[in-house]
Amino acid sequence: MCGLPRAAWIGTSYMHRPNRPVLACCLDLKSVAVLDLTQIPTWRNLFFFFLLRDRMKHANTRHQNARSQSHQAPHRPGYQNRAPRLLPATAELVIIRGLPGSGKSTLANRMVEQGYQHFEADMYFMQDGVYRYDASRVREAHNWCKTMTRSALVRGDHVVVANTFTRLTEMQPYFDMCGNVRVIEATGRWLNVHGVPPARIQQMAERWEPFACAERLSA
Repeated sequence: MCGLPRAAWIGTSYMHRPNRPVLACCLDLKSVAVLDLTQIPTWRNLFFFFLLRDRMKHANTRHQNARSQSHQAPHRPGYQNRAPRLLPATAELVIIRGLPGSGKSTLANRMVEQGYQHFEADMYFMQDGVYRYDASRVREAHNWCKTMTRSALVRGDHVVVANTFTRLTEMQPYFDMCGNVRVIEATGRWLNVHGVPPARIQQMAERWEPFACAERLSA
């Protein structure tokens, strides 16, 4: 019909415009390019159809690429999702992880004596020297810790971050900041200074994920 290739011609549309011939081409299982032949002179049908088809293919390819990128599996900690921004050669990051009472802050304070900048989420809750924990602001506290860490690394500082980091994915934002990173797991057993209930500490222990490359130190 109309001198068109048989593979391009599908049939007549009966869904919205009864008995009106259409030209259609399947792009994939979900996309079809359709052209109402009664709206365009016959000699121009083929040109406009393939123009429409190519545009739909281009839009469909961009959509599939965006979906594939958004569903990529997260990288394991220690392997950057993206190349870290250029930092001074002196920039160094040490991550100390451990359960409450394991001696994270004690180890970090020893590194402060060696010239390291020390940050941890609990610092966000210190007001006039008094620890005032607010569970509704935990996300703010961790965002603050990341911001302070990033700023110090950009200056080329040696930085130590001490948080629980029970799950490996919780360390990934810090791995993304710097290529020079080492991890320490605090293994001490002390009374935690922030009064975390034993039941809560047990929950953290049950969700703990070991990090094979970590140094294990006791304060």
